[in-house]
Amino acid sequence: MFRCADGYVVRAQFTGDGARLRLPDTTLTMPHLRSADGARYGVGDLVFWERGNSAFMQRGDSIIHRDCRLDANH
Repeated sequence: MFRCADGYVVRAQFTGDGARLRLPDTTLTMPHLRSADGARYGVGDLVFWERGNSAFMQRGDSIIHRDCRLDANH
């Protein structure tokens, strides 16, 4: 589970070819996208970037949830 600086919570399950994200209002299956650094998953204009214990979400060119940290207790 990733908890973002704004309180937004993303529950993520990673597979070899993508990620399943449980968000507060929906669940998304996102394929793995090319990335030079870290792991990137996306569907439509929504992208989830993950690198180690941190992540952020982007819609189009705007970061919509930043400073998301892995909460290993959940």
